[in-house]
Amino acid sequence: MSSPSQPDTAEGTDENGVEQLMQRLTDIEQWRNGMSLWKDNTNSRLEDLEREHDIESLRDRVDELETLAEQAMVVASAGHDPDAEPKVERAKRLTRNELVRRSAVGGPARGRQLMVSDVQKMAQPDMVLAYQSVKDAWIELTSEWACFQETTKNGDKAITVKSRDIPKPLARAVEVDLDRDDLYKKLISAKGDGGGN
Repeated sequence: MSSPSQPDTAEGTDENGVEQLMQRLTDIEQWRNGMSLWKDNTNSRLEDLEREHDIESLRDRVDELETLAEQAMVVASAGHDPDAEPKVERAKRLTRNELVRRSAVGGPARGRQLMVSDVQKMAQPDMVLAYQSVKDAWIELTSEWACFQETTKNGDKAITVKSRDIPKPLARAVEVDLDRDDLYKKLISAKGDGGGN
């Protein structure tokens, strides 16, 4: 038994523990309230940013652009639609492709000039090209690529290409257009053999 003059240590310890526990609960409650406030502020800021930058419409726009890019690749890989192609563009493309192809393949056709009538025949039966359309196409072609040169043959307008001056991007464009992958290699080989004109 303890004497009345001595305090009960077990009772003091219980009161101390309860006070510490209450303080700890108060601290946890304050921390929880602070975290709740931080969460509310963060959510509010995110909503402001979403409204400000309209994230959803940006995502939609990215999706639209990806779809458009895929469609463009399909159209590009499908080749040219002769019905949709302007006559001057068609004449330019036919001339470009034929002269680069001839230069790459070699043989007696290498270095041979194309006449206006040659290009007109290549366009048929899909399209009838007027003399002026071919002439305009050649003007555009010679201004775009220095390797093409207008000339004359038997007094008629003609065009030719300097094989050694055909740049890689031009050869690659013709390869894509003709669905080939060997023209540039053949041009390089011809240059190495001294076959370029």
